[in-house]
Amino acid sequence: MATGKPVHLRSMYLFYREHFGYRPAATLKQRIAFARAVSSFGQVLRDVYNKGSMNPVDLCVNREKALRLTVKFLKNIQTLAKARFSDPLREIKYLDPNILVDISQTGDVGRVLSIACPVLYHRRSRELLFLTFGPSNMTAELGVFRTLTEALAARSLPFRHVECYTYWNVLGATEQTLKRTAVTPAPVDVVLATCSSLMEPNWR
Repeated sequence: MATGKPVHLRSMYLFYREHFGYRPAATLKQRIAFARAVSSFGQVLRDVYNKGSMNPVDLCVNREKALRLTVKFLKNIQTLAKARFSDPLREIKYLDPNILVDISQTGDVGRVLSIACPVLYHRRSRELLFLTFGPSNMTAELGVFRTLTEALAARSLPFRHVECYTYWNVLGATEQTLKRTAVTPAPVDVVLATCSSLMEPNWR
């Protein structure tokens, strides 16, 4: 693998946004508020799994200055988890890997893109559960994900032999599942082109 310092992308959504040309519909102020709520939600979720307790959720929900949207996300993920699992904390693992992609093969010698990819993993069913925050282009996004993780990842990831993917939309409390075999990987050259575009200075 290339030895250069990685360029870090803080979420898979940012990769998808560049790859598919998603354009924000909200105002800048609304986008900032939404990003704060997502970040706060992510921190609470990490705390829950680090401590093995739902106390961080209770603390956030009861906090006077808690972000209303964060509270909604937390309540919705509990609804989704309890509908599927009797003991979500023990049955689902929280994973927070980075997908490392060596860009050298595109001509950017020594360049590495690191993409943050927090997911939930149900080992028994070999299922990856992705947390989303609104409507999504699930089948196409997962095609890109398969290419990144199965064809381009320079290091092994903490999930193997995945059989299905689930999107948990914590904004609308909805669930959608696809078998891995129903998802066609995106062309490697097209995904690599997106990786290269994300290495440009305006992304750092």
